[in-house]
Amino acid sequence: MFALWSNRQQSISKSDCAALESKISDLESRFSVEVKVVISEGGGSYPMGAVRGILALLFIFQAVAWFFWIHLPWWLFGVLPMVVAFLPSKILNLFRPSPLFSSKQEIVLELKRRAQAAFENNKIGETETKNGLLVYFSMPEHRFYLLPDTNLHQKLGAAAIDHIVNVMRDALQKKSTSGVLFGTLNSMLAELDQVFTSKLPKKSEDRGNEMPNTIMFD
Repeated sequence: MFALWSNRQQSISKSDCAALESKISDLESRFSVEVKVVISEGGGSYPMGAVRGILALLFIFQAVAWFFWIHLPWWLFGVLPMVVAFLPSKILNLFRPSPLFSSKQEIVLELKRRAQAAFENNKIGETETKNGLLVYFSMPEHRFYLLPDTNLHQKLGAAAIDHIVNVMRDALQKKSTSGVLFGTLNSMLAELDQVFTSKLPKKSEDRGNEMPNTIMFD
């Protein structure tokens, strides 16, 4: 389940992280669930988007060169091939974290791939009852992705997960003095509390915390 947001406020402080981690711990102490929040600041890899960016840049450069043809010194056109030969690696690095020239489908597939990698890297699928939930934020793409494990997905149902996504999307569109991410995660945890109350069993006293509640950055 994924969604897009457009607000560019992205920072989250250490004190906000600590407050959210405390709420996650409280949630997990009452329900049979393991919630993991991962915030990606690096973005994904979009090779086709990078190629389109290079082509667009070269097209603009060529148009400008033709427009100012009579004003450019002749030796500049001898240097141009060397400059163009040097550009691709630099431009690829420039456009790698940006989905600017990528299609929506490419962005969604890349976001899903990275969310699944985060799911595996944080061992969310290794809980005893398959009750893990990944909340994945990608800052460059301005998108988030919810990935529940199999048993949790079955108990919550698609309608409840869609509702949580809509709550998060609405919260991300609002301005907040405490930060958009903090406000969104706060709203999400409050909504999860209500959804879990009606959908999930209480946590057994003999079952401890199966994964750290620390908010991860990658």
